[in-house]
Amino acid sequence: LFRSVGYPSMGALLRQILEENVLADVVATATSKRHVCFMWTCSKVDQLLLCFPSLLADLTRYVHRSSLANLQEWLTVKIFVGNFGPDDVLAVEPDGDVGEQMPRALGEVKKWLLGEAVKDGTYITRGSLGASFSDILRRSLFMRERVVNEDRSLGICFCGPLGLCTWLKNDIECTSLPCAYEFACEVAGS
Repeated sequence: LFRSVGYPSMGALLRQILEENVLADVVATATSKRHVCFMWTCSKVDQLLLCFPSLLADLTRYVHRSSLANLQEWLTVKIFVGNFGPDDVLAVEPDGDVGEQMPRALGEVKKWLLGEAVKDGTYITRGSLGASFSDILRRSLFMRERVVNEDRSLGICFCGPLGLCTWLKNDIECTSLPCAYEFACEVAGS
């Protein structure tokens, strides 16, 4: 059973931050941008493929209006897929006609997300986020470079099933983080 509560809500939040940060590229400095580590987990590639085209489209629009370098200054993406097989592929196209209108930007985003241009801790991998969330967070380049080195606080926004929310919240509460943090969640019923 797939519950789509996770990505649509977090995708809308990411879309809002993309818009705010592209405006900050024009009118302000990089320090006024929100820094985001977008973590997404799903149990199968089929679930990822339902929303991955939307993520591609949103990131492509930002890169088209700004640049991949500007995006990488403030965004890290970590995607965890529980199970995938040799026939599962991420050869998807973004929603709408983004690929036709912005082919250069789409190519850059795909290279970044699919591992050809990764320098910032962005990746798509096989595994589960739940069992190692605090370790992934504590050891990430995002935490070290964007939060600790810049003396920022951390906001953790979770959207998904109640069981995973409880697991992650307990995991974070039992972890010593090098910064102040807030945890907010939107959960789906069991």
